Amino acid sequence: MNNPLLEMDGLPAFSRIKPDHVEPALDHLLSHNREQIEALLKGAQRFTWNNLVEPMERLDDRLSRAWSPVSHMNSVVNNEALRSAYNTCLPKLSEYGTEMGQNAELFAAFKAVAEQQKDLNPVQHKVLDDALLDFHLSGVDLSADKKTRFKEISQSLSTLTTKFEENLLDVRARSRGAEILGFVDGYASNTCHGHLTRPSMEHEIDVMGDALKSAGMTPDDVDYIHAHGTGTEANDVIETDAIKAVFGERAADVPMTSGKWGILWVLRVSLG
Repeated sequence: MNNPLLEMDGLPAFSRIKPDHVEPALDHLLSHNREQIEALLKGAQRFTWNNLVEPMERLDDRLSRAWSPVSHMNSVVNNEALRSAYNTCLPKLSEYGTEMGQNAELFAAFKAVAEQQKDLNPVQHKVLDDALLDFHLSGVDLSADKKTRFKEISQSLSTLTTKFEENLLDVRARSRGAEILGFVDGYASNTCHGHLTRPSMEHEIDVMGDALKSAGMTPDDVDYIHAHGTGTEANDVIETDAIKAVFGERAADVPMTSGKWGILWVLRVSLG
């Protein structure tokens, strides 16, 4: 499977990770982990650090190395496609975590290592103590009906936490968008009236684009502003066909009406 989220060498390939990679990678890893854990539990008569705990740590690490970049990107370069992929996968990850935490056979195997293996060092003891505590906190001691309820609550908590984080991101984006629109609106009103030639327009857009890039603006910021808007009147909209003619077809001289949305459109091309 050619998927940058499944590459375990070096640092995450952030520039190559796309929303379409997220769900296939997670599905693959969760399926692989379940198969490997089942094999570990069936493959040993006596469980030890080397044949149980260490392989489990490697499985967890591989899953973390795939999901952590996705979680990070969802926080810092959030867009609709990535948000959708993230939200699709989150219940699967939550279900897997609860499933492993409530696995009585796996809990018994970890407990056997902690109680029976005498050559463990202090760090290994600490890892096992924490793992056993996690089992208890995940509901391994609960009855079947209470385990089901615990899983439902965990899923709901995961969904609500993500929704809260999304709301914070959206508030920040709207605040940032309003600030950018104010800047662009003033720029449009002061400098972009009448007829603009391609060279003069390109120069003005380059200057403004550089300023906004320095402030950390991305194409996603422009997309967000376009998608959500701020109630701009129709007469404040630039002729986008004319803008496209200037920058798409490279026309030499195109008459345009001033407006912040047209400037934003050109910025989107410039930044993208």
